[in-house]
Amino acid sequence: MYPTLADVDCYTHTDYEVGKRLFNMYNVLQILASSPKDRTDDSISKADELVRSMNYDFAAAVTALKDQGLDLPRTDLVGDETYEAILYKFMGYLRLSETSKDQFILLMNRLPRVQIPDSKQDTQPLPAVDGYLGIQDKAPAAVGSVASGSISETDPDNWKYTSLLWEKGQMHNTTPVCTETCLSNFPTRFRVTIQFKGVQGSGDARNKRLAKHIAARAVCQALGFRPS
Repeated sequence: MYPTLADVDCYTHTDYEVGKRLFNMYNVLQILASSPKDRTDDSISKADELVRSMNYDFAAAVTALKDQGLDLPRTDLVGDETYEAILYKFMGYLRLSETSKDQFILLMNRLPRVQIPDSKQDTQPLPAVDGYLGIQDKAPAAVGSVASGSISETDPDNWKYTSLLWEKGQMHNTTPVCTETCLSNFPTRFRVTIQFKGVQGSGDARNKRLAKHIAARAVCQALGFRPS
């Protein structure tokens, strides 16, 4: 699992343990999000068991991540280290680094998903996007982030995404969760945050309506929704 004592590892045991917990939590969330109708009091324990029983291809995951240009101290195995162990170290190292959190989101977006049995899956898997696993307002738009900084407050098409998002909610028998915050009274500035299908997006604007449109657009873009 770890490099031999003769080898000096540039990763720490903390990197490994944090990465292992992140991996398990991420996949449990994938499973729970895939079948919201079947959630019960013991859903988490059942999801834990399912993750443990899956034959996840750690070697393929590590190979795929090697080509993403991640800022990692090493990507090759050392000593008797396993692919499972080094994947956990990738995740822990990038999540804990103060300068690599953007790359952690890139890793999560490129990480191969667990294969959820068809009988368990009735919605799209939970995307790995900005705001996920404790990261906020860091991911570049190129990796499907829900950061809204690139969305113009004056874009005349913003309202279409709010309408589209609520239509999607009706299709899935759910309603996007919307919260409002007053950032400033002078000049007036509001923030609206919308949560839908495991994705959270925020929008800042001079009034609540515009902020809501920006947040809705961020969520739609992360989920791949486009107005016709």
